[in-house]
Amino acid sequence: MRFYSDQELALVSRISDLIIPRTDTPGALDVKVPGFLDSLMTEWANPETKNNHHEELKELTRMLGEGFATLPPD
Repeated sequence: MRFYSDQELALVSRISDLIIPRTDTPGALDVKVPGFLDSLMTEWANPETKNNHHEELKELTRMLGEGFATLPPD
């Protein structure tokens, strides 16, 4: 990934999977939503949007706890 740190990528992946899990159809991870978001932020977002996104992910990590991204799906 070019935009997300490893920790941010884990959080974005976990949240994406919670919102659109795999069922009888592909989930967010199956269709590579985190990679798509990384590309959007790298290639399209302006500096202010990039900074805001990083700050929002930091706030989510603070609110949810460091281990949230690695919790098992159930």
